[in-house]
Amino acid sequence: MKYQYDGNARVNNIDISVDSKDLTPIKMKYNQNLGTLENINDLRIYKNMFNRSVIQDQSKEYFTITEYDQHARIKSIIINIKSFDIYRLELEYDSRSRISQQKLLVGRNSFVDRMSYSADGHILE
Repeated sequence: MKYQYDGNARVNNIDISVDSKDLTPIKMKYNQNLGTLENINDLRIYKNMFNRSVIQDQSKEYFTITEYDQHARIKSIIINIKSFDIYRLELEYDSRSRISQQKLLVGRNSFVDRMSYSADGHILE
């Protein structure tokens, strides 16, 4: 792997070779004002609200949405391909910011897990 950096010491290009074969380089683009990552190859990364980030390809067939609560904890993650949610994770937290419940959807299968903790903070089975 060979890394190239921009004038602000951020990685902007990664050249990869495996067994003397060159793979497609990974190119990164940053916002000029804020310095936040905006693109990785054809994936666009942006925040459309202060608590929501989106990663989307140019053809808009793939996107990932991550939402955060008021304490910057992950609230939900959705991965969608061609208008079908292939992965959805929703988290709820207790008063000590520990995960108390997770709802998981993978394809057409859904799971709900509730977590409880011992007095010293270890998860109980």
